[in-house]
Amino acid sequence: MKKCLVLFIFLLLGCTGEPPGVPEAGQVPQRIVSLAPAITEILYAVGAGERVVGVTNYCDYPQEARKLDKIGDFVRPDFEKIVALKPDLVIATRDGNPREAVEKIQSLGIATLVINSKSFRETLEAITVIGHAVGRLEEARNLSAELKKQWNAIGEKHKEGSRPSVLLLVGVNPLVASGKGSLGDDLVRQAGGANVFADSEKAYAQTDYEAIISLAPDVILQSAMGSETSEQVRERWDRWSSIPAVKSGRVHVLNPDLINRPGPRTIEALRLIEKAIHGEKSGD
Repeated sequence: MKKCLVLFIFLLLGCTGEPPGVPEAGQVPQRIVSLAPAITEILYAVGAGERVVGVTNYCDYPQEARKLDKIGDFVRPDFEKIVALKPDLVIATRDGNPREAVEKIQSLGIATLVINSKSFRETLEAITVIGHAVGRLEEARNLSAELKKQWNAIGEKHKEGSRPSVLLLVGVNPLVASGKGSLGDDLVRQAGGANVFADSEKAYAQTDYEAIISLAPDVILQSAMGSETSEQVRERWDRWSSIPAVKSGRVHVLNPDLINRPGPRTIEALRLIEKAIHGEKSGD
């Protein structure tokens, strides 16, 4: 019965691959490899961090994760390193890890769980699925409940009143904005903003400066990874002074690790965006 429930949740999330067996006495995964930073954060948050033996090059939170063996990046994992770590469970994400990489790991006879966490709702579901798979279901449920409670409390503050139009960029070369169905879209809406790409056909929409000028956002939030400093980002946007956000000094550079990782720190991301939209117009 329990195994069927796990499979049902797994399919409900639109995951690929075979889910691991239901954890019972002596069957809880003891050696786990994470293929994405958000997954690593979830594993530590539900109390399974001591069983994580391998992570990607980008898994840098919490601090303990930096000391673990690295298996490459989430697009091109090192299969030899993964096999050498002898994991009894590898956890991947449908959006971040290529399907062929996951299938390769499965072909090596390694149990693989693939989660889908593009929106806030799916993030909570992913936390629960991971918690169940690693024998930390109660901890995962408690974490999800607390995140949902804080999420709702912040959203309640912005039910009434005007909503500034917001552009949330998650890529700069090319320009990529959070669109309909993405976690970024959820974050902007819950923080009291109106996403200018809320009606896009894709969750992550490629755009350009001309389109942004026509959309005229009141606030620009940039969480794209790169080598630019906050000051350099604002100087670059100064060329487009006709955009309301630029004219009023409401261009904010946000920590991409918070904004782009669907996991335990999503509420921190929500507070950051809320402050950028409704707080002071300059400074982060």
